[in-house]
Amino acid sequence: MEFIKWDDPNTKKSHPGKPLRVHLDEVEDLFDRFSKFYSMKQWSKDLIRPIILHHDDGKLNPAWDVNNKWRPPHSEPSIEYMRQKNLLNRLEAENRKFYHLILYLILKHHSPLTDYTGSKSDELKLLCSDAIRDLLLSTERDDRVEIADAFGLFKLADSLSASNKGDFKPNKPHITENVVKKILSPKDEPLDVARWNEQRRLSSLPNISLLTAYTGWGKTDTSPLFFCGKDVNKIFYLFPTITAINKFYDKLNASLRGTVDKYFYFYEFEMASRFGESENEAQDFLFTSFIVSHFLKPIMITTVDQFLLSFLQLGKYYSKRVMFRKSGLIIDEVHLLNLKILTLLLHFLKTFSALYDLKILFMSATFSEALMRVIRDAMPNLRIMDLRRGYRSLSRIKYSTDPLNCRRTIFDERDKILAQLKSKKKVLVTVNTVSAAVSLAKELEAQDPLLLHARFMYTERLKKEETIEDRKNTPHIFVTTQVCEVSLDISYDVLFTELAPLPSLIQRFGRVNRRGRKTDETNVWICKEHRQVGSSRYPYEDEDLTEAEKILNELCPLENEYELIEKYNEVENYESLSKRMSDTERELDFEALWESDDRTAYFFTFKLDDEEARKRLLQFRDELTVSILPSPDCIEEESRGLRVKLENLLKKLRDEKSSRSQRALIFNRIKGYLVPVPLWWTVGLSQDSKTAGLPFVSFNNRLYTSKYGFVEIKELLNVI
Repeated sequence: MEFIKWDDPNTKKSHPGKPLRVHLDEVEDLFDRFSKFYSMKQWSKDLIRPIILHHDDGKLNPAWDVNNKWRPPHSEPSIEYMRQKNLLNRLEAENRKFYHLILYLILKHHSPLTDYTGSKSDELKLLCSDAIRDLLLSTERDDRVEIADAFGLFKLADSLSASNKGDFKPNKPHITENVVKKILSPKDEPLDVARWNEQRRLSSLPNISLLTAYTGWGKTDTSPLFFCGKDVNKIFYLFPTITAINKFYDKLNASLRGTVDKYFYFYEFEMASRFGESENEAQDFLFTSFIVSHFLKPIMITTVDQFLLSFLQLGKYYSKRVMFRKSGLIIDEVHLLNLKILTLLLHFLKTFSALYDLKILFMSATFSEALMRVIRDAMPNLRIMDLRRGYRSLSRIKYSTDPLNCRRTIFDERDKILAQLKSKKKVLVTVNTVSAAVSLAKELEAQDPLLLHARFMYTERLKKEETIEDRKNTPHIFVTTQVCEVSLDISYDVLFTELAPLPSLIQRFGRVNRRGRKTDETNVWICKEHRQVGSSRYPYEDEDLTEAEKILNELCPLENEYELIEKYNEVENYESLSKRMSDTERELDFEALWESDDRTAYFFTFKLDDEEARKRLLQFRDELTVSILPSPDCIEEESRGLRVKLENLLKKLRDEKSSRSQRALIFNRIKGYLVPVPLWWTVGLSQDSKTAGLPFVSFNNRLYTSKYGFVEIKELLNVI
């Protein structure tokens, strides 16, 4: 590079209205706060110091102008600046061991930690050679993690300063018994004293614990008690579903306003809906998105996959994973995780629990003995608080298998469903497939049933959940699929359900008479599953259904709910589960895939983007789905308003006059129109285009409707 007459760092603007020297001072102050908060070691802080001082030196190039949209890159010129100012020799002398690593991190300070291949300089290309890898592999694994985490804290400091948030201070959560009492009883109503005394035991549990208690005990609402008296930097609640996150966020935020936030894939859509499209508001949106997506609040409510994406070292993982240092984790409804996710989760908890000083509470109402043993295998110090005995005193359901034994489907029980509604009951109807749910909802159309399944746009699913909440005290029919098992904190008077595997049935039963203790009347009817003629796909295996049917008939009439738990333990065999976990671990081969010396070495970014990782690894359930953006031409005419909104957003996204921040805001609004569909729907289908990386798909045999979701056109014809 030719000799450059560099600008003055005291006057040259590195960010709007801010000279470079001011920016560097802010980054240093922020980094010091973060590194102290997270107890970083002195040697790692010393390693980051020259990166702070020199990462933006390239902005002193006269050709670089903060107001120029097409300004040149500045990372590589930063190294050239140091060379021309005779700073490289001094840096090498003071940081002999980590000299090349420091240069590498300066070059990558806006990028994932992948090979540096963009340089024309042979010398800089050496930074992607074996020299860097050999240096790291001669360093202990825990120290490699320390380096990446320290670099992550620097990047957080850099981004906060760039957003004019130099006064940001990390804070710890503050949980007390009074806070939890407000969550349990926001109107200060008297608590159940006996149950409260039992719930308070959570605060005396050790750092790695497991809680299993009957549905209705209040696991989620009282779980913050686990952190009373425990020193944690942050609290993370890891939930299996977005609906569960939204429900708990509202409760927790009411008691701890300003210290709680939530984050999941669609949350940026919710945020984008609250901002205007001016440049200033778009910038405010980007900063708000940065705060929540980087887990900067003391208490974060998020999904298991967000935890895994951080520890799988995808993208700029280093500025997210570090947030888990000395944190507390509540992992709810563990039994719902499929084998891949459970295997990955336990692997990373086992690997990082001591290094990160994690405090972990696993929770579920339906832990099998086998699953608890598998978790204890990974976490030998696990303490179990087992309150399932409470099921012995509960007889909240009384089921009938007459429809099942008579081989009657839910469609055959239509008159009985209507009779329950006529007697002023809230009626929950749960079927196993979307097609059955749509067909049944059409049959019951005159009764204005609620319908919810997985194939609704996120923006419309939110509205449906609000409607469910609004009608919770009004007699109605709610037709749903498996989504009711994990997503909704609901209590209905009666349930009509198709036959399903025992764990699923236990979850469905938990949606009936949820606040009661006993019923003398039948409130659950179990029907023969309905399968479409000629369909080769069904979500459950025949053996699981046959076994469930056998158990249901054996236990009818049910004396108490604990009988179901005992049968569940017989079905879920430890040896079988342990073998399946081992097989999954071998299939994933994640130690070789992510952590081997020639892959990530606990430092480098793994070359797999978030979307591909979700598709390949992070399916919540075992069925494969993919989120697509339906082309406006496959949105029904009656939903024209929806179609017009989507068309307008797509037009704005493609407007070249919009700034980068404005397009980011529009893109996140568009995310609300994504729909999860079966992966096989898209096999062999040509995509119209890629809209900012989102699959933009049109069908000629499927239609999206606000009322019924994304369905095959023949399903709308109500053909049973």
